[in-house]
Amino acid sequence: MILLCVLTSLLFAISDPVSGVAIALCVILVYAALGVRFFIKGMRVLIGLWPFLILIGAWHIWLADYHQGIIILSRLISAVALANLVTMTTRLQDMIDFLVRGSRPARWFGLSPQAIGIAIALVIRFIPVLVARAQHLSLAYRARSGKRASWRIILPLVFSVLDDAENISNALRARGGVGDVLARPARRGASRPAGGGVEQLQFLVAHGGQVNVGIPVARDIARGDPHAPD
Repeated sequence: MILLCVLTSLLFAISDPVSGVAIALCVILVYAALGVRFFIKGMRVLIGLWPFLILIGAWHIWLADYHQGIIILSRLISAVALANLVTMTTRLQDMIDFLVRGSRPARWFGLSPQAIGIAIALVIRFIPVLVARAQHLSLAYRARSGKRASWRIILPLVFSVLDDAENISNALRARGGVGDVLARPARRGASRPAGGGVEQLQFLVAHGGQVNVGIPVARDIARGDPHAPD
């Protein structure tokens, strides 16, 4: 991750469009060198940049500033591709451990590095859940009204997110908070812990399981259910 920060910073020192394009192509070649399936999966992420690429490209074409436009586009592609490369080749637990160690100076300001680590992990893991929930709300609205949901699902989505945040908070608080959540990193191939509370949440967040199970599990733990699923 330190190398990612250094390389991303160096991208802003590039002032030659040819060099910028060459670096972007080199990063894409790294994807290809790691296998066909890896390359396809990585390119699916980069395809999501097309609205921004079109907008930035159109703006610089309108300004007739092609030189700067190519530099900015190459920087954007390279930076996102490098970041995605790190996330695809590094376990989430390893990234959390790095962030926790790097956040130790935050103790001087009264902040817990463990709390920062688990917060980042929860955000990463719950993004797919929130996207799926927004899709379900949209489909439900369309099934009942025959119209596109658009902005109408924002309010129920926000309420559901707040509800889940409260459930997760109660579950963590019921088992002593997040002070030791990241103390014992999960090992690759480890079986799911049979215990409740922090151990289950740590497994769901850091070990890469099905995160949508984490919400009902957190609710059961927060309610003190001894038969919470493991």
